[in-house]
Amino acid sequence: MGLVLGIACLQDGMFSMMADVMIRQSAGHVQVAHPDWPSRQLLYDTVPESTVQAVQKIPNVEGAAARLFTYGLAVSEPKQPEAPTAATTPDDTDTETSNSVGARYVGVDPTSDRAIRDFGQNIVAGEWLTQPGQGEVVVGAGMARELEVDLGGEIMFLGQAADGSTANELLTVIGIFSTGLNQMDRSGAYMHLSDLQELLVLDGQVHQVLVVGADFEEAGSLAAAAREALGVSESGGDIAASDGGGSAGIAVWSWQESDPTTAQMMGMRDVGLYIMLFIVFSVAGLSVLNTMLMTVFERTRELGVLRALGMSRLAMMMLVVLESLMLALVATGLGLLLGGVFDFLLIEYGFPYETAEGKGLSWQGVTFPPVIHGQFELRPFWITVAFLNSVAVLAALWPALRVARLKPVEAMSQH
Repeated sequence: MGLVLGIACLQDGMFSMMADVMIRQSAGHVQVAHPDWPSRQLLYDTVPESTVQAVQKIPNVEGAAARLFTYGLAVSEPKQPEAPTAATTPDDTDTETSNSVGARYVGVDPTSDRAIRDFGQNIVAGEWLTQPGQGEVVVGAGMARELEVDLGGEIMFLGQAADGSTANELLTVIGIFSTGLNQMDRSGAYMHLSDLQELLVLDGQVHQVLVVGADFEEAGSLAAAAREALGVSESGGDIAASDGGGSAGIAVWSWQESDPTTAQMMGMRDVGLYIMLFIVFSVAGLSVLNTMLMTVFERTRELGVLRALGMSRLAMMMLVVLESLMLALVATGLGLLLGGVFDFLLIEYGFPYETAEGKGLSWQGVTFPPVIHGQFELRPFWITVAFLNSVAVLAALWPALRVARLKPVEAMSQH
């Protein structure tokens, strides 16, 4: 039982960490976007930026942050040609090369985004975005290598604006991040939301609003409150855009609806506990069964005497079951003591699982902490205690039935 409680504590801590990293920081508890954004992700599928202020007024909302996305080209300055040497030809020195990669630019507001996640943990050089209007950009480590730019270097943003014009801007690299995911690190770039809105001619428009509440399990009620506050139906609706142009369609999804894969994985939380209980207590049940059968075999004469003195069959069955329950209660006490020690160590010191570089594992652009800390909850405690005592009762039924079927004369004649 102590081992089960320790594993359950570690499992609850792992799922709590996953809820924070994979749901809160990545997808948010609730997402607000254009109804067509999840499937098409077109530049014009936007919602008003004022949606952020609207959802922040909803009770139990801890934070809301907007996102703006676009694909474009990132071009670094041409390499300076080397000084000619005796081994070079004129063609070698006259040719300049430029570096370019396809990038996905993400516009964020660093102030409101801080309520959703702490992106600073992914910064490996420089700093996170500071002030808007400065032409700042934070790029992935792979992109920085391909473009051959360092902190303070410049890259050219080339893309298309919403009005059909060409969007281009010279950006200064102030930070380099690493998530451990090749695609993210090679093509991800973050800019200030207002800077990207100006480049794309999407003033006051965003593609996505992430909303977080106090508890990710209450995302359904939070999504319903967001729909009511924004005046949209269950499947999305239309409201008048209060800022600039763009589509006025707005839809609201809980994280379970927007990310069913993660929802299915989080739903395996109790399943894993039940499987572990079944395996561990199946072995424990066999041990109890063996113990009680040996007890019955060793006390056959004494049990026959009790039966001859008039003890009912039901009373004799209860005698065996109560003895099994007493053993279970002793095991419960020792298991709680041992489980308490395991829980304390896991909660206080955690379980390390960092990579060779000393960092946590990465998944979908977010990095997990290098140490999993346990989390105590009453649910596994009551389930484990109930499961242990139920197994003790079930394991005692066979020996109890054998006792009830004893014939006094035959039982007392055994040696």
